[in-house]
This record gives sequence, C-alpha cells and structure tokens, in this order.
Amino acid sequence: LARSTEDVLEYVPGFVPTSNNDSWTVRGFANANTKFLNGFLQQESIGKVSLANVERVEVLKGPAAVLYGQGGYAATVNRVTKRPLPRNETSVRASAGPVESWRAELDTSGPVGSAASPVRYRLTAVYDDGYYYRRITHGEKAVSAIVSWQVTRGTRAGLEHLFVREEDGGAVWRQPMMRAEPRGFAMPDGSFLAYGNNRQGYGSAGDIRRWDRGFTMLDVQHSFGPAVQLRLQAAHDTKDQLYDEHQPEQGSLTILKDAVLMPRRWRVRTQDVDNWRSRNEVVATFATGPVRHRALAGFSWDLSDGEIWNRDGIYNRGGLAATVVTLNQRWPTVSVGNRYNVFPTLSLAEVLADVRRAGYNPYMMPPLNVVDPVRSPPVQAKADRPPLPAGNRNLDRTENTEFYAADVASFLEERVFLTGGIRHTRTDDRRRNGLTGVLTYDNHADSTTFSAGLVWHLNAARSATFYANVNSSFVPVFLRQPDGTPLDPEQGNQREVGLRFSLLDGKLQGSVDRFSTTQANVTDNTLSGQKRAAMDAIWAAIDPNRVPNPQWGEFKTTRTMGYEFQLVGNPTSNLRLMLTGSRNRTTVADRGARLFAYIARNLPEWQAKAALPVNSTLGATVGALTTLVTTEAAN
Repeated sequence: LARSTEDVLEYVPGFVPTSNNDSWTVRGFANANTKFLNGFLQQESIGKVSLANVERVEVLKGPAAVLYGQGGYAATVNRVTKRPLPRNETSVRASAGPVESWRAELDTSGPVGSAASPVRYRLTAVYDDGYYYRRITHGEKAVSAIVSWQVTRGTRAGLEHLFVREEDGGAVWRQPMMRAEPRGFAMPDGSFLAYGNNRQGYGSAGDIRRWDRGFTMLDVQHSFGPAVQLRLQAAHDTKDQLYDEHQPEQGSLTILKDAVLMPRRWRVRTQDVDNWRSRNEVVATFATGPVRHRALAGFSWDLSDGEIWNRDGIYNRGGLAATVVTLNQRWPTVSVGNRYNVFPTLSLAEVLADVRRAGYNPYMMPPLNVVDPVRSPPVQAKADRPPLPAGNRNLDRTENTEFYAADVASFLEERVFLTGGIRHTRTDDRRRNGLTGVLTYDNHADSTTFSAGLVWHLNAARSATFYANVNSSFVPVFLRQPDGTPLDPEQGNQREVGLRFSLLDGKLQGSVDRFSTTQANVTDNTLSGQKRAAMDAIWAAIDPNRVPNPQWGEFKTTRTMGYEFQLVGNPTSNLRLMLTGSRNRTTVADRGARLFAYIARNLPEWQAKAALPVNSTLGATVGALTTLVTTEAAN
C-alpha cells in the first residue's frame, strides 16, 4: 500500500525523511541528485513522486557515479516503471485513510489484439484526494501509458509517457519547539501551554503548492547474437512548479501571557524545467581463460533548461518599540523586529485587537497563533499586502557529456566476482539573470570517478556472501574565488565491507555492514565573524603563510562512519517480520585539522525500526511500523 518512495524507504537502514518532498538523508548525507526513474535523473521538486506506475524501488548504497553520473554520496534511489504483461490483466484498488483521504488506482495491461501479438500495452492511473497529517490538503492525478513492440526476435522497442499533477494547500510546515520540549511551551508565569491536538496545520486560506510532471522515454534494444547487446535510450521530462503561500518562520517566536505567536511572510515561487537526456550502452559477455566477463561501455548526454523565479516577502517578527519608525511604516523593505520576544502581561485578546501592542507592524503580514492557528490575526487581501520584491529570476542551462566503462569478472564457478568501473564527466553550466539579461556565470567542470569491488560467496549454496567495495562520486561547484579561480568539485569517497546471509531455506535473510564515507571540498560561506576570527587564529598557528579566504570561508571535509544491519523473516507466506538498525557518527574537519564533531543533517546517531506486515487471504494488508531514534545535542 505504499503511495510514495518515502513509504518504501522507511524500511531501509539509515534512512531518515526530512520533509514531505521526497527528501531524506541516508548515512548522514542529503539526497540531492540521487532520485532516478528508469536510470534517468529526475529534477528535484516539491511534493512526493507517485508510485502508481512503479514496479519496484532500487536502493544502491554508497556513491554510484560510475553508473549514474554526478550525485549522492550515500545512496542512489532508482524507480523502475511497470512493463507490459503478456496476458490480459486488469486490477482496480481503492483505499481510505484515517485522515479523511481516499485513493483509487487502475492498472490494465495485455497484448494488442491476439495473444501472439508482438505489441503490448500497459496503462495505469491514480486519483488521490485527502489531507496530510497536519490537515493540509493534498490531491494527486496521474496517468501513465507504455507500449512495447517486439520488432524481431533480437530487437525490442518501447515508448512510455507519464503525467502527474499534484496540488497541496501549502506546505506541511514543522511545528516550532522551544528548549527541546515537543509537548508545548513553558510560559512566563510558570504555567505550561500544551499543543493538545498537534495535527493542526500552519497553512493560510488561499495557500497553494502545485506541480506538474511529464516524463517520456524511448527504449530500443538490439541483440547481435547471445554475446553482444546494444541499448539506446532517450528521455524528455518536464516540471512546472508553483508556490503561492504564507510561510511561517519557526525560528522566531513571541511569547505572550497566554499564547505563542510566530511571524510569517507571503512568497511566490515558480520553476519551469525541460530536460533532454540520452543514454547509449553496449554490453558484451565473453571469457578470457577461466574468467568470465560482462563488460559495459556507454555514452550519455543530457541538457537541462530551467527558469527559477523566487519572490520572497519579508517577516514581521514583532517586538518593535512604540518609538521605532518601522512600527507604522507602510511597507518596509527588510524583515523587522526581533526573533525572540517575551510579553509576560500581554494577552492574545489584546494583540488580536491591535497587533502593535506586541510590536508588530500592522501593514505587514500578521503573526500566526502557534497552538491555536484559528485564533490568529486575519490575513489581509492580496491588494493590501506588502508588494513582493522582484526577487531572483534565473535562467539556467546545464549540459553534461559522459563516457563510462565497467566490467564484472567471475572466477571459481562464479563464486568470486571482481567489479571495476570508471566514468569521465564534462559539465557546462550557464546562468543568466532573467530580469536584466546579464550573464551571471559560465562555468565548466571535469571529473573522473571510479568504482571497484569484491563479492565472494563463502559456500556452494551461496547462503553466505562477503562483499567489499570502494566508490567515488562528485558534484560540480559553480562558484569562483574573488580572483576568478573556479572552485574544485565536491568529492565523495566510500569504503564498505559487509556480509549477507540466508538461513532456513530462505525464510530468514539479513545483512550487516560497516562503511566510511568522506565528502571533501565542501565550501562554507556561513561562518560568523567571531567563528571566522577563531578559525583564522587556529590556522595562523598551523600555517603562518596561509591567506584567509574572504569569500567562501573554509573548505571542509565531512566524514561519516557507521554500521547497519537488516533482518527479514518470512515464517509463512502471509507473515513477514522486519528489523533494521544503524549507527552513524559524523565528523567535520577543515583541511585535515579536526575541529569538531556533530550529528549531521537531522541524522540520529542510533536508529532502529521494526515492522510486521500481514497479508490475509483476501489480499488486504495490515501492519505496524515502529521507529526508535536517539540522538545527542550538538555542542
């Protein structure tokens, strides 16, 4: 009953969701450039990507640049779409959820004409209408069609298209928290203001997030006999995305006698992207003496054209003194007020009567009542709101050209496998200001990545397998030093060893691994003046000849080390037991000098998950998923 990729990845060790936008961290690293559909990179987007036409979700741990190009350091997620079936088959599924939502899915497939027809089709569709947990509306409409044609015995062609429209009533904003207390707030008089029902959302009337996705793919495969196969693929995907919403600022709070307020702003963001991609590969199977090879050589190319226009309003944070000009200024040009304010004798009713009593500008976006959003000052009509700034309207054009090769060599009756691969990527990136027409930058980057590994089946039954691998990855950094020198790409390297096992005739399966992942050449331009001065003092002692970088701060190296395990039991055909766990520790160093350690990017140090799905003879599925996470505060 999975509806999104996140639902599937909940069972993957080390996976931590970070938003409702198909965003997550794995092994301490975020998932930028790690989401693929049939091997083609998908544009980052708000919202979840539908699984209505997806057959399976593949998770490849570690850097995978040799297979998939630039991207993630910890994992690559590839969705594989459903293929046409050789027989006529149709299924309809309807489901209802506990948050007043319902969903209907259609899946029909078969040959076109007679059963012996070389042409087959598959059509899927979905309609979803409901709410997120925090009472934000969500709707999804998707349709997918694929036609395959067995042209000759050795030649097959396929064409598929997917269109998805999703629409939310704004973002599912996170609940603010103070002093690590998730239940509510300690008030100035010593009382406690509890959230109560924490399902309330922080959206405002008229908020909307809408995105349309299109994906078209042509796949042609030809076999030159049993030893050589050619595969030619081309894909075109589009994304049209809109935010028009009121955004709360969870990092700013105003504490009253009987309420907690949070500032918000109006913003409009649009993103339109067209991607053209091509992948062309030759696979050859041959032997050199006792060694069998499965070798791959390929060339890929992709071109992305996008327009991103962000117009973000300013925050009305409260706490302004009565004598400050900006308290009654018609439309200030920058955020006004203080991030944290306390009014121990001021009531919510008084603020609802006049927001200036809590230092809020009455001409700007009014604050939001955190515990009871319904009792918030009313939002003005659009005509009465502060005008949105021109913002950043960027026209981006990125082109990648890549050559790659890989080989899997097997020994000892295919008990031992050695793998190796290499990929060279050339990236050209250009940005133009869509408002002024000025060329912001025109950068180029080259990188070569590698992969090597060992797989050893420890017994003839292959019920115990040892593996080890080293992999690398990269992400271009299109920034320059003040003297015009381009920055090197970020680099990722990983070492991993593990053991997979299968016991009791396959009824008990599992794995355990240990890994170490390094992300180097990470630029950091967020250092405060005090921190920068402290780090410059450290470096003055380490390297007296070093010249501090005035623009990009330090170049950091992030290293994550950890363990993972997974255990899956199938005592009966209808019952499955799942238990997974992981431990991750992240350290950050500056040019080799270890400065501090921390738990990174919403990543718990320890994590354990248990699941018990049960399939009945009627085809219904029930189950439970329990997640236990522990972490430690950053120093």
